[in-house]
Amino acid sequence: MKRIITTIAAASLAASLGAGAAVAAPTTQDTATGSPAAGASDMAGVKAILRDAHIQGMKAALKLTPDQEKDWAPFEAALHDSFQQRKQMMGSTRQAIAKDDPVQLLDKLSDDASQGAAQMKKVAEAAKPLYDSLNPSQKRAFGPLLLSLRPNPMGGAKQAQHMRQLLMQRWAGSEGNSAD
Repeated sequence: MKRIITTIAAASLAASLGAGAAVAAPTTQDTATGSPAAGASDMAGVKAILRDAHIQGMKAALKLTPDQEKDWAPFEAALHDSFQQRKQMMGSTRQAIAKDDPVQLLDKLSDDASQGAAQMKKVAEAAKPLYDSLNPSQKRAFGPLLLSLRPNPMGGAKQAQHMRQLLMQRWAGSEGNSAD
């Protein structure tokens, strides 16, 4: 178990260092625009680089055989599709929040949950052949490595709570203003 944790930590560190070097390299676009919008776009790029590095760190930690490598590609593609869908859902949810309609937001969140569940099922289906091909040591490492790919689960819960508080204040404030 100690060896698995050490392997996971080493792979994550190696992936982070590689991604850090790529992130630290300035681009001509950064200096050419200098606009705040470019900064937001750069942050999305940084997140994508870190996510890709994390996925590659998982692959390195598993020490796949050539036969197992064949099953890695569909799994990795499913992960990337899942991350892309999540990014799109977050953008459309922000738009629903901006409309200030709680019923429409509830409907949007319900749709997102259904789509997220379907996407998770696709990742699970893509992971099955890979997982089945792993040896017992690789299988023990697979679960923690897979869970570590989740986007900041603890931060996500705190962000969700913060968002609920903001929405409650906004909606309570808009009702108070309309009653005056």
